Amino acid sequence: MSDTLPQLSLPPCSLKTRVEDGQLLVLDATRKKWVALTPEEWVRQHVAGFLTKYRDVRAGMVAVESELDFDGYRRRADIVVYRSDGVPVLVVECKAADVNLSQRAVDQVARYNHALGAATIMVTNGLQHFVFSAGTEPPSFLPDLPDYAELLRFQESYTRSSAVKAGR
Repeated sequence: MSDTLPQLSLPPCSLKTRVEDGQLLVLDATRKKWVALTPEEWVRQHVAGFLTKYRDVRAGMVAVESELDFDGYRRRADIVVYRSDGVPVLVVECKAADVNLSQRAVDQVARYNHALGAATIMVTNGLQHFVFSAGTEPPSFLPDLPDYAELLRFQESYTRSSAVKAGR
């Protein structure tokens, strides 16, 4: 596996893999099913593992390939982290390690977040990670991915400021 998939700038995570019909699969603990271990999935699984192991996000608060409606089209956000009441607090767009991160990737996660309303967004290829506070216009760069408690604080502040702007 390490011959074909690159080492990422995230801590290693324990993944269960198997080969079925000549295809390498990984057990996605969040979706509770075996999925093709593509280069993007490699990054997605590491980010999900990082969130739960190093950022104190309970596994039940993480959704992988979360469906959303955007302008009448069905899309899938790679990773969405939720509060216990179902409000999104973080949206992550994952790219394969060989994909250069660009403004286009940031725009993609920002569009998804327009439908979701999280205070924090992230784009990563597993080697580079860009995290932004969506509560500012334009979104402001954050030096690191906050832990879950801080994500909740960001979301609370974002929700309050959105209510004030809406005149509620």
